[in-house]
Amino acid sequence: MYEVKVNVYGGWAANMISLIPSKNHKITKINFQRPLIMNGIGLSAFDENHLQQFSQLGKTLQDRKTEELETQFTLFKSLLFNYIDTYRSQIESNGSLQSKIMQICQFLNIEPLQILNRDTDHDQFYYELSCKIIEFNNEEGNIKYGGLIPTLELLSELNSKLEGRNIITLDDLKTTIDIMTPLNSEIAIVKLNKQQYIKTFKLSLSTDNMQILQIANEIGCVSVSMIRDNLNWSVIKTKEVLKELVNSGYLWLDNGETNGESLYWDPGWINNLF
Repeated sequence: MYEVKVNVYGGWAANMISLIPSKNHKITKINFQRPLIMNGIGLSAFDENHLQQFSQLGKTLQDRKTEELETQFTLFKSLLFNYIDTYRSQIESNGSLQSKIMQICQFLNIEPLQILNRDTDHDQFYYELSCKIIEFNNEEGNIKYGGLIPTLELLSELNSKLEGRNIITLDDLKTTIDIMTPLNSEIAIVKLNKQQYIKTFKLSLSTDNMQILQIANEIGCVSVSMIRDNLNWSVIKTKEVLKELVNSGYLWLDNGETNGESLYWDPGWINNLF
């Protein structure tokens, strides 16, 4: 008869005892021990490692597929632009073909301004540009610039989406504004401190308005005492003009009262500070 010592590890006890022959062996001692826990070893760790590997493989395949699609899309756009440039006269004389190309561009999110010619597609080109100006004003103009959009920043924003095709110029903006003015008398190009802005609010800027805006544009903000001292205005007139500019959105009121006075900020300066 053999003596057998059995060490019982948690739930494995029953399995270990079942392996011992019942007749020829005698169990003399059973030691109950806690199971050894080895970090990173076992079925759960095995499964976790495989999941990480599959996840990484899936990400790699997805990135590769995305890169391939972007390359194909770029190539297709290049071929489409080349086709349009080569057969522009035929396309312009064929309304059906022109409509289909515009549908393709819309489906692929290609800017119409990238394919229109400002000379041969004059009306449509400036119509699309006017839509972009209105879109920019609705999204950022009033909030970010207070109704005075710097033309240089607008040009930069528009051209960044055109990928080097049909670069929009300041003359294009002026032409577009001239076209839009009969439809919307609020919009105009104004000049402040040698910089040009597109005005989009209802307020017709008077000489008094322009004087205050020029100061605010140059130093960031103005106050009643600053306007009174520099322009020799009465306090009543100064407050009235400032109130008019605040109500129209051209200036933002700061009631923090620096040195006991409220400040009137140029919105463009506030956005630059943050």
